[in-house]
Amino acid sequence: MYKNCIRPLSNLLSAVVLLLLCACAHNATNLTMTTGTVENWNGLIDEVEIVQPFNLNGYTGIIVSNLDTEATPLPKSDENTFEPVTTVLKSSSAIFTGGFRNVIKAGSPIQVMTASDSGADVSTLMVKGKITKMDPGSQALRYFVSFGAGKTTVEIVGEVIDTKSNKTLVKFKHARGSGIGLFGGSYEKFLTDNVNDVGADVGKMLLLFAKSN
Repeated sequence: MYKNCIRPLSNLLSAVVLLLLCACAHNATNLTMTTGTVENWNGLIDEVEIVQPFNLNGYTGIIVSNLDTEATPLPKSDENTFEPVTTVLKSSSAIFTGGFRNVIKAGSPIQVMTASDSGADVSTLMVKGKITKMDPGSQALRYFVSFGAGKTTVEIVGEVIDTKSNKTLVKFKHARGSGIGLFGGSYEKFLTDNVNDVGADVGKMLLLFAKSN
């Protein structure tokens, strides 16, 4: 009896694993890499415009410029969210670069540099971005309501530039949010995580330009 039950279960598990492997293979070989604008690009970035296709393997370094935060909307100065938002904004470039660097380091030998680094090779890319939204949401709603209510959101709009030709290769817009945490979660921690996550996703985006060629 048990043997008869185990065999169908084993076959089912094998079928599930096969489907997952096929799905991964499909995603790896059917990337959307043509010129044009695509929303939910490859299930990774909210919106990507490929101006000029390129091969990441043709570059030796990536420079990550400081994020532009001058026009980022802020809470009113007398609100309790003002201080955590401005604190994260001040560190946002380092946070974004950290998330980006970790992904690139794990998937490519390409060196990640900041704008202050000297000796940039001619075969480098530059990632530029600006924070268009840093919404702290509501800690109270996250705690008492949950289900996505009151979540934090950070959105960054940017571009990837070939430094030798000064041509924009890719434009992107991407946001990440957080809504679940102990007692509604810390504003500063959630926003920091969001900036880091956007940086990591942009890094994953660039790595796909190596796998697609």
